[in-house]
Amino acid sequence: MKRSFIVILFILFSIFIVSCEKEVFTGPQDPPPPQNGKLFIQSSPTNAKIYYHNKYMGLNTPDSLVWLNNGTQSITLKMDLFKDTTFNMVADEKKITSIFIDYYTNPGHYGKIDCDSDTYGADIFINGSNTGKKTRATLSPYFPGYYNVKLTMKEHRADSTVLPVHGGQSNYVYFELEDTTKWVTYKTSNSKIPRDNINCIVSDQNNVKWMTADSGLVSFDGREWKYYDDKNSILPNTGYFKLLVDKQNYLWIATVKGLFVRIGNTFYNYSYNLPSNVVPSLSCDDNGIMWIATPEGLVKYDGSVWKTYNVSNSGIYGNLLSCVSAGKNGKVWFAGNKIGSFDGVNWTDWDMDNMGLDPSIGMDISDLKVDLDGKVYATHLTIIKRGIRGGLTCFDGTKWSEIAIPIFYKIDMFSIDIDANNNKWIGAQTGLAKFQQISDLKVFHNLSKQVPVNGVRGTTIDRNGDLWYATFGNGIVRIKNGNY
Repeated sequence: MKRSFIVILFILFSIFIVSCEKEVFTGPQDPPPPQNGKLFIQSSPTNAKIYYHNKYMGLNTPDSLVWLNNGTQSITLKMDLFKDTTFNMVADEKKITSIFIDYYTNPGHYGKIDCDSDTYGADIFINGSNTGKKTRATLSPYFPGYYNVKLTMKEHRADSTVLPVHGGQSNYVYFELEDTTKWVTYKTSNSKIPRDNINCIVSDQNNVKWMTADSGLVSFDGREWKYYDDKNSILPNTGYFKLLVDKQNYLWIATVKGLFVRIGNTFYNYSYNLPSNVVPSLSCDDNGIMWIATPEGLVKYDGSVWKTYNVSNSGIYGNLLSCVSAGKNGKVWFAGNKIGSFDGVNWTDWDMDNMGLDPSIGMDISDLKVDLDGKVYATHLTIIKRGIRGGLTCFDGTKWSEIAIPIFYKIDMFSIDIDANNNKWIGAQTGLAKFQQISDLKVFHNLSKQVPVNGVRGTTIDRNGDLWYATFGNGIVRIKNGNY
């Protein structure tokens, strides 16, 4: 009995202790965490950027915005070429809201293509399909994206471009169609020519056009373009100066890294015969003798023997040469900081002191050629910082004179070429000039908006009588026989 009583007391005491502990540690409970709104956003097409109150959240559709504050929220979807889509939504606790934006069903997201050309009536093709429309025309609707727009017209060169069409806008595209009845241009944008910077051009006996790009040799047979550099030949990949086709149809290539010759389909390196690997110019006389200008003297090659003329073994005025041109009766002319000649026995040199010309012309010679009558023509560069205006000079066998060419005055002249009819072709920064006698001077400048005449570096007449000229930055131009 006594023992039972003790057990009852112990139980009551334990209950009391537990009751006291609860009263000590019991207090107000923490409020439950707030339940924020959630928004699940989808779009068609997908991958629209999601902005929350004008801040990009690093999310693209389809994706969700979570922990949105209660109340009205501003959401914007942004996608390239599309109009921004902005909407408001109310975030509710414990609620997931879904929204779907279908760009395809909203007419406001579609754009227009406003197609124009300098010659009206060209057929308009979009992504290869004829639209049935002719320039000028506005075509619609077009979903935002990139479209190939092409124009074709009889006796004109087709042209095309990839046009980005922005939603909700009129997207303007303009073409200048080249009239191919007169001329054709070849650039990287409209042909397979590998470069637009062309320094020199010649035509061989097979009517293949050869040209020096800024980093290699290019050929064009009327159908196929080929490119040669150190990756597929022994030729260097930079530093090209001049080209020459001799009477045997060998192609001679003068570069900053040596002299090369193409015989048949094989290239040969002739640099080991020269005093320098830098070869700025070369010429071939009527007897097939090659003359080569180098910074270490003048080199003669008669087909078997190489001979170098320098200040130590001849009467040449200096070793540093930039131009050479073979004339009549075996006489050769050359230039560096002076103009010199050699007839096989006698050496002569000219500069501003004995040429009797205005000293402001200067002696920075860019090219030198002897025509079929034996007259010598030299182009002098413009160097504004030194007050050198440059120009074109001529030696008629007795005296030197300056030839003034309209629009070329005080403008860089780069090249002189003599064709089979003894026409002189002068290439300049602003155009091209042609004359047989100065009285019949014809200047080609701004032929039309399509033809790039600036930066002319050289010309050639092919076997069809077409004129080809090289430009630095605008590829090459062919003017068809009868149009020059």
